[in-house]
Amino acid sequence: MMNARSLLAAGLAVLLLGPPAFGQTLVEAAKKEKERREALKGKTTVPVTNADLSQVKKKPAAEGPKAEPPKEEKGTQASPNATAAPVVQPVSPPLGTAPGEGEGREKEALTKYDEAKKTLDALTVQLQTLWQQYYSFNSMISKEKVKRDIAETSLKLQAATAEEAKCRAELKRLGLQLPSTVLR
Repeated sequence: MMNARSLLAAGLAVLLLGPPAFGQTLVEAAKKEKERREALKGKTTVPVTNADLSQVKKKPAAEGPKAEPPKEEKGTQASPNATAAPVVQPVSPPLGTAPGEGEGREKEALTKYDEAKKTLDALTVQLQTLWQQYYSFNSMISKEKVKRDIAETSLKLQAATAEEAKCRAELKRLGLQLPSTVLR
């Protein structure tokens, strides 16, 4: 019993002797809100609706090339901004082949590798752009559509990676050496 009385007395002492802490009263809050509205009276406002937002066209910060770059025709010049394809230099013809015999296969393998590398690079940039759209808070594109595009592009990227590795192995088999910056 003594413990309960002393506990009650201590609690009462704290309440009575402690500094009073009053919150903002409802009247004070109403006065402040009225002053705020008075300050905004002369200003005009424009309500923004969902219809207005659907008309806004947002562009991603980085746009990558399409998944399949257009093939250049003979006689067309490359744009000055185009990236150069990696230079592949032949080491020496494989033993047992006559000069000029494997050149057709080498050119075909080089062309195939260049196309596979360009496709791989384009898909990599496209996937990075899609991830940027997905994580963008200001994107007006549906998250589900972006997820679907990411999944499709990831599958294409896996196939392109496998094709590029196969072309690289073919070049090595033919005795061609890739520059050190391209080798993985």
